[in-house]
Amino acid sequence: MRDACTKHVVEMYAVLATAIKHSDVIQNDSDGKEILNGVVDKGPEGQKKYRCIYTASHTLADVMAMTSDGE
Repeated sequence: MRDACTKHVVEMYAVLATAIKHSDVIQNDSDGKEILNGVVDKGPEGQKKYRCIYTASHTLADVMAMTSDGE
């Protein structure tokens, strides 16, 4: 699960995998989905929070940016 999240975050933020830090805990929400939060270091742009959301069958369903870019 973490590998799928890392792959998507690398593409989404155009960073190396070493810039990504996942939370140690995968949370469960009330809908049966699993959530993995993390932070990516964008260098001069600062740190950006993201959330990987998985289905109940552990398939990556979505990756959401949790830090606004100010747009």
